[in-house]
Amino acid sequence: RNVNMDYLVWGEEYLREAEHLRERVRLLRRQAADATEEKEADKLEGRIQLLYGMYLDCLHVGNYLIKCGRLR
Repeated sequence: RNVNMDYLVWGEEYLREAEHLRERVRLLRRQAADATEEKEADKLEGRIQLLYGMYLDCLHVGNYLIKCGRLR
């Protein structure tokens, strides 16, 4: 079994998930900008911050796994 391929596959999965999260954050930012009530905008902003943190985690882990797969 080729461990290098596992790292690359896992890394690509993380990067795909990062892209999904980035798109979701983009959509929520538009919704927050269009929100008519401050409470609604604040709620969306909380979700944005949570998802953006998850996006960054997935992005960094994906890139790290790909780097590890190429170095082995």
